Amino acid sequence: MDHFIHDFVHTLSLSEKAYFKKFASFHHGNMDKNYLKLYKLLMEQREFAEAELTPSLEKIGLAKHYSSEQNYLYRQLMTSLINFHFENTTYRKLTKQILAIDLLMEKGFRKKANKVLRKAKKLATDLEEFSILLKLTQLEEEILFREGILNFTKKLQELKRERQRIMVIMENYSDLRLLREQVRELQYTVYYTHEFEQYQDLLNTPIVQDAANALSVKALSHLYYIQMSIKNIKGDANESLKAGYHTLELIEQHPALFSSWKRAVTLSNIIYDTVVLNDRILFDKYMVQLKNQTGVDKYYLMYVEYFRKLKFGIVNHQRDLLLETLGPANDFILNQHHLEEAQRINLLIAICSGWMMLGEYSNAFELLNLLEQVNTKNLKLSFRRMARLIIYYELAWNNLLDSEVQSTYKILKKHGVYEKREQVLLAFFRGVVKKPLKRNQAREQLCEKLTVIEANPDLEIFYPDFDYLLWAKGEELKNE
Repeated sequence: MDHFIHDFVHTLSLSEKAYFKKFASFHHGNMDKNYLKLYKLLMEQREFAEAELTPSLEKIGLAKHYSSEQNYLYRQLMTSLINFHFENTTYRKLTKQILAIDLLMEKGFRKKANKVLRKAKKLATDLEEFSILLKLTQLEEEILFREGILNFTKKLQELKRERQRIMVIMENYSDLRLLREQVRELQYTVYYTHEFEQYQDLLNTPIVQDAANALSVKALSHLYYIQMSIKNIKGDANESLKAGYHTLELIEQHPALFSSWKRAVTLSNIIYDTVVLNDRILFDKYMVQLKNQTGVDKYYLMYVEYFRKLKFGIVNHQRDLLLETLGPANDFILNQHHLEEAQRINLLIAICSGWMMLGEYSNAFELLNLLEQVNTKNLKLSFRRMARLIIYYELAWNNLLDSEVQSTYKILKKHGVYEKREQVLLAFFRGVVKKPLKRNQAREQLCEKLTVIEANPDLEIFYPDFDYLLWAKGEELKNE
């Protein structure tokens, strides 16, 4: 039995539920309809449980018709939601205006249609809704054609030039949007900073060198994001922070163009730069702004808060911040299913790493197992394999450690993440398995080798997940 419709109805806000009730009453009169009975049953069930739902469906004669009734309920809910939300975004308002223009033209009120169109074009221009502008330009041509006015050809030429100008702006936006995603994907696929050498053409793309290359405000927001990401990749957190400030200023100057979510993401990026810079004052300042952000999914805000706090504690050895955050973050991830997969993976890794940094390896093991269940794309493969080796070592699970050493080498080699750091760590664990009585000597040698690696800028870890050298030294985290 498909549980989509159950999940869908439980996303409705109180105001959406109230509107749907009025909508159903107004459009259908009789509130004893089958789809409303199904709606009531689903709303009463907090967590979807087919075994509990089926008897209730059979009792009211809907068990055999569940599929068709849920489809009908879905269509009615969507119609209700569309009506309810038709005015709450500029894009939807403009879409409604297009429908109004089309209907006015159909009924012969071209003068009124043209008046509505002019207002819609100004709003679409102000809000940089260029795809809507193209549609409005097409409607303007149709109005002119039906009116049969003189100088029709001249008017068409003006509209053609307008369309070409809009297309250039849209192409510029698309180019920067694509480049933004390419740089963003790079941040998730590359592990060591020296690996970025092969992406120099991407990182030095001319279009992002000058803000004047962005032909619209929204395109400029992408350009700033790209600048922030590239500076971050190159290890220049101060310049990345400046680009973040530019983005935040742009959003605050043009509030109608950007959603609350866009501001929240920008604050999250700024907070990350304060992590790299180890600036607790700035970190706390922008964390307060993030937590006070309105109009954004609360689970996303909680994710950012926990993830950034854990990263600050891990990267900058802030034991107090880890102790304060790990418990709530652990509870949150175990009971949270609203996050995107990448967000769940990021937070699971941070929590696992945080527990390890505090020497709580049993807690780390629980999170690592959960990570393996949700991570389907081999993200952070090196950390996951090394973390398992460290946990087995610390918990003295020697048989598991032996088999893990053998499989880790093959897997890391296969996926091309067998760098110097992984090599010396794996050599250490291999030696411990073969000569357990010499583990102290082996650990001293590991510290020496990791110290050399940490001093090599070519082997600097991009977005460090764990401090292997600190662990090798057997040191507890100390408050600064």
